[in-house]
Amino acid sequence: MSSDVVLAILAVALLGFLIMVVWLVYELRQGNVEGSAALFGTWIALTIVSIGVEFGVAFVVVHTLLFALGTTAAGVGLVATGVVVFATPVVWALVIRHRARRLHAAQ
Repeated sequence: MSSDVVLAILAVALLGFLIMVVWLVYELRQGNVEGSAALFGTWIALTIVSIGVEFGVAFVVVHTLLFALGTTAAGVGLVATGVVVFATPVVWALVIRHRARRLHAAQ
C-alpha cells in the first residue's frame, strides 16, 4: 500500500473522529443527552474514539522519535502515551459529569 493511500485513510479517519466529537459535544451542550445510560454511552463513545486516535498519533510520533533521536526519546514517548491513554477516560468523565450537572441545575 502506498503512502498516499495510508495518508488518505488517516485523513478520513481523523475527519470522522472530529465530526463525531463535535456532534457528541453539541448534543451534550443542547441537553439532548439525558439519563445515566445516555451519559455512559457518550462517555464510552468519546473514550474509545479518543484512545484510537491517540494510539494512531502515538504510533507516528514514537516512530519519528525513535528514528530521529533514538531509543531513549522513543521510551519517553511511550511513557507519555501511556499517561495520556490512562488519563483520557477520566478527563471525559469529568467533562461529561460537569456538563450534566450544569444542565440539571439549569432545569
